[in-house]
Amino acid sequence: MKTQKVTITITKNGTEGYVCTCDYPFEHFDLGGSGPTVEEAKNDCFTFYDEMKKEYPNENFPNLEVSWVFGFPSFFNH
Repeated sequence: MKTQKVTITITKNGTEGYVCTCDYPFEHFDLGGSGPTVEEAKNDCFTFYDEMKKEYPNENFPNLEVSWVFGFPSFFNH
């Protein structure tokens, strides 16, 4: 299985917690996640990725090599 380098940015979402967004253009979806903490947002992002693998079983999904980028408030809560 191929490995794909991606950048996932974590930003503060007002008072709602944190949001992850990925720069990689997947064919059927935009990879992302959210949660009340940085760690929960990260976990949600990968849970969503696993769900998309099940939704599109005939596609080859790469292993992700992630570079994390944190918005200023997210950095201090990492």
